[in-house]
Amino acid sequence: MLLDTKGVPDRWITRKGTVSPNYKLTWSEDQIASFEALKKATGASLERHQTNFDIDFHLETDASEKAYGGHIYQIAEATYSLGWHSKTYTKAMLTYATGEKELLAIISCIEHFDYFLYGRHFYIHTDHQPLTFLLTKSNPSKRLQRWMVILANFTSQERKIS
Repeated sequence: MLLDTKGVPDRWITRKGTVSPNYKLTWSEDQIASFEALKKATGASLERHQTNFDIDFHLETDASEKAYGGHIYQIAEATYSLGWHSKTYTKAMLTYATGEKELLAIISCIEHFDYFLYGRHFYIHTDHQPLTFLLTKSNPSKRLQRWMVILANFTSQERKIS
């Protein structure tokens, strides 16, 4: 997705049509107010909910072309966010297949939120069905083998991965 380059001087537009990361964006008062309101609302949702270790955790992950991330939450009277995690890919990770990127998002989020998840029942929500094929591959790469070992620490017969 390309950023709207309207009003950006030509010297800051890259050959790909994107804005250089060195360009300093100037925000209007409305944009600053909206961003501050978003930060306040996000922080307020985290402050209101005390983690309840008696109910299940839900980990929602996704990967895109340039980054991956996840969101951990619990469902009680409402959906309560507990945290977010995201990262951009390294140059090597950019070469991964789509399924590997999706699995990387899961592994990275599980490792990031292990203080919530280790030894507990949790659900993984992802939008990538072929992941089930990756986990049953007969001759997996070394990378997939390492990831399967990590997943093995978090799976049991009781766990359901959806």
